[in-house]
Amino acid sequence: MKQLLIVAVAVFMAIPVSYAGITYKCESPSGSISWQDSPCESGKELSRKRMRDYSRENASKKGHGELTATQANQLIRLKKIKIGMSKKDVIKSWGVPSKTLVSMTAQERSERLVYYNYSEVPVVMVARGVVTAINYSKAKPKSAKPSKSLGTVNSSGYGQYNKQ
Repeated sequence: MKQLLIVAVAVFMAIPVSYAGITYKCESPSGSISWQDSPCESGKELSRKRMRDYSRENASKKGHGELTATQANQLIRLKKIKIGMSKKDVIKSWGVPSKTLVSMTAQERSERLVYYNYSEVPVVMVARGVVTAINYSKAKPKSAKPSKSLGTVNSSGYGQYNKQ
């Protein structure tokens, strides 16, 4: 039991959490409630809350390719992508691709994410989970569907028409 407690404490100590500070919930003399970053007058404190500091996490590049979390989230909000972005963030920004083409070599696996729902079809090249290139090609025009009947054909039946 003691070993389990030591392991649990070690795990919690390994998790990096930083705090921005303490916020105090106070009651004013008129009875209104306010939140502030300085301690309340004596006897007026209702509760206090330790606020988490996310700035270190937003500076992290873990899971976002070569971008920070803040840069990736801003691009996702704008529905844009960028070279160096992670595949996961591309899918968050543009959605699931219409087609994924996978290439395998002795050195690595690469993917091409194809999005047909744009006028210029973007093909996003991904290697090791990170965007390495973005290519655009013109969308292929949709093929005309044949009609049920061929219609009327006017011909003399003798081949090429000759003027006299």
